[in-house]
Amino acid sequence: MFPTSKNYYEVLGVKSDASADDIKRSFFAKIRSYHPDKSASNENAQQEIEDYSRVLIEAWKVLSNKNFREEYDCQLKGIQKNDGNSTFNQMKYTNKINMNNLTFQDDHFCVDCEQCGDTLKLTPEVLEQYNVFECITCCFRIEI
Repeated sequence: MFPTSKNYYEVLGVKSDASADDIKRSFFAKIRSYHPDKSASNENAQQEIEDYSRVLIEAWKVLSNKNFREEYDCQLKGIQKNDGNSTFNQMKYTNKINMNNLTFQDDHFCVDCEQCGDTLKLTPEVLEQYNVFECITCCFRIEI
């Protein structure tokens, strides 16, 4: 059901040379289709949809911002910018969190956001696919 790739272009279902309008159309179409009001009522499926929605939002935030997208494209190609102004790398992260620091409750891995204290609940499948998550409350980024 969900893409297994960490590549933001693949998450949004667009090519790497997609226009800003194509990225926007794809993001809004996908985010609408995974809206909680239109999705499954099964609690596990609902959590997966919420987790995937966060990934869609993360992909949108990077690819819709010209500077973040440029830096992201460089990282995909294995090129590091040496100008000291790497905007993509300046996005907020907590310290990297080790898997041993996660708790497991109700079939979800849980981690508390260091900035606002909210708990992020991640399914094992989503955790296998992605390693950076954004707190839905305060938008602080957590890398696992």
